[in-house]
Amino acid sequence: MPYPNPAYDAQTLIHFDLTSPCPKTVDWKIVTVANRLVAQGTVVVMGTKTVSWNQRDRKGSLMADGLYYFLLSETGQPLRRVKILLLR
Repeated sequence: MPYPNPAYDAQTLIHFDLTSPCPKTVDWKIVTVANRLVAQGTVVVMGTKTVSWNQRDRKGSLMADGLYYFLLSETGQPLRRVKILLLR
């Protein structure tokens, strides 16, 4: 789950847990409600993991207030979808 949510600080932390006997490589991305890519990355997870988003897009521009989605997938298969409400 994102913290804080609604997001009003300069950083949003997204915590998630993937129970697995071995590490998994997962892809994450943050998209707008129109499915425009804002940020993305890849992490190795075994248990609990935290991803930090600085509320900027890939070009470094500060994102506008609104609703965003954090999407987590493994080899193209969706694992999680979480809403992030950005308010300043």
